[in-house]
Amino acid sequence: MRRFITLLCLTLCWPTAQARIYHYENAEGRKVYVDSIRRVPPEFRDQMQVREERAPAAGKSLVNLPEAQKSESNLEADYKSVLKQIKSLEMPVSIENNLVIAPVKLFVGRRSVDLKLLLDTGASSTVINKHALLPLHTKFEKADHIRLADGSTVPTKRLKLDRVSIGPYQVEKFSTRVLGQKIGVPKAQGLLGMDFLSGAPYELDLERKRIIWEPTLYSELQILKADLESEIELQKRRVELGAR
Repeated sequence: MRRFITLLCLTLCWPTAQARIYHYENAEGRKVYVDSIRRVPPEFRDQMQVREERAPAAGKSLVNLPEAQKSESNLEADYKSVLKQIKSLEMPVSIENNLVIAPVKLFVGRRSVDLKLLLDTGASSTVINKHALLPLHTKFEKADHIRLADGSTVPTKRLKLDRVSIGPYQVEKFSTRVLGQKIGVPKAQGLLGMDFLSGAPYELDLERKRIIWEPTLYSELQILKADLESEIELQKRRVELGAR
């Protein structure tokens, strides 16, 4: 079973400062006005416009100071929550000669082993060096031959794993090929093939040497983070005006 480890709730609720009005034109050509970027559908964000609300004059603020401070505290908590979610979807990787090597953890019963595997979208099956699996103290089953990059074929064995974990992504009851000889990739103990990667939505950030899991969710969280930063800054201004 393929699944992502449960993340913090994306839907956050907080008192909105109501200092910005966002408007866009929908598919029917009608202008729509909302009070948060979160309520603007992604397909209309490129053409949306923002109207800033004029801050109240000093001495005439309608903001209740204790409530404003409470709202600011809630916003800060939500901001930290979003940052935590963003961090959970980022995973550092090594890049050697344009090859991406990622940390992977394998489980058999109560035993586990941490490996470095090459992300290989050209490999249909995951293949791991036999020597790297010795800490699991488990038996291997016979399997068929596989063809290597040089065209030669070699015999393999099979190992049934209880779980494979990489970043926030997990696969249960996963079967991998086991190869007696080493994979010819420095610093890698095997190949993570498409039998695993096909179900794991991700993007590579080569500049930062990161895997971004669930890239659509990641992008939405980045928008939410920017929205919260704006809300926090505006809320601070309102508190300052209310204190005068």
